[in-house]
Amino acid sequence: MLKSLYSEAIGKKDYIQEMIGDISETSINIEDKWIDRHFSKDVKEFKVSAGDGSIHKRNFLGFVFYAIATESLVYNSGFLNKLEYSKVDIMRKGNSTSNRLRNYMEIYEIKNGTKTIKEFNPDYYLFDGSIFGHLIMPISMENDIPEDKKIELINLSKNFLDISVQNFKVNIQSNYLENKFKEEIKEYKKYKPIFYLEYIEKFLSLAKLLENKEKVIAISKTSGSTSCFDGKIPDLAIFSRFTKKTGYSLPRYQEVSHSIKHVFPIGDEFFRKLTFTIFYIRLEENKNILKVELPYEADYNDISQVIDVLLKYSIEGYPYLLKKAHDDVIIKKKDIEQLSQIVGLYEKTGREMLN
Repeated sequence: MLKSLYSEAIGKKDYIQEMIGDISETSINIEDKWIDRHFSKDVKEFKVSAGDGSIHKRNFLGFVFYAIATESLVYNSGFLNKLEYSKVDIMRKGNSTSNRLRNYMEIYEIKNGTKTIKEFNPDYYLFDGSIFGHLIMPISMENDIPEDKKIELINLSKNFLDISVQNFKVNIQSNYLENKFKEEIKEYKKYKPIFYLEYIEKFLSLAKLLENKEKVIAISKTSGSTSCFDGKIPDLAIFSRFTKKTGYSLPRYQEVSHSIKHVFPIGDEFFRKLTFTIFYIRLEENKNILKVELPYEADYNDISQVIDVLLKYSIEGYPYLLKKAHDDVIIKKKDIEQLSQIVGLYEKTGREMLN
């Protein structure tokens, strides 16, 4: 590490501690937003499932080698089933490589969740992360494509991509369209429509998952949302700072049509009709606060049952199936190096000269 970084840290110590102190001492009234509640795990059994995904890449001089893994677990009366899918491939380097690979992993996670619900019909599916976050994020490369080209792309691709989604295939189906569109779309190289098609596939997949919206519980360990307190400090940080006991926040309802201004490339009417129920919860005293999203307008009984599910199948304040799925699918640096050697990639990465 550079000596200048040590000097910078020493020089900023008092300033950073003062800023942390200001945040910590901020007085916020949470009494009208938080309910302390003693929870009991003595509740009925549910058929519960959960899923997660992972991605890792290794850079070579002319391309990126990547690996994706996703797993869904289903627990029912002492029996554990699982669905897992993986992908290894290469991608040419470009400005959008990281976004595209992230999108690939999300497609795999979403499709595997939908397939799990189809095959095992669980009472609930625990989704890792924020579904609302998928809807908020603008589509990469969208502004670079003229409107007439977008319409042309959707008309040419929708049926092909939708068949894959409806047949519950866990793959990146849009990849198969690239060669076809090079011939059918003028100025293909200029607009790079494959990027746009991959996001269309993601939204088709997400719409299919949300056909089962009352089975879906999205769980986030982190969140930057400030909707509860309308301040600069995230709601999750405030609830973590000013509560220690078990309990949950009063739910708030967020309509997609009021929150998101952009037009969805596909399924716009479907997504705009959605209302999300969002609340925060601490399942065990002094453990982390979790953010919960239900992609429907849940009433008190719905929320109470969701809390029962989370309590029944959590350890140390976090859903066990989500933790196990995460631990199973994580791809480490040594894994991606071994996988690249298995497929015969020994080309220089460009970093050897730094060793």
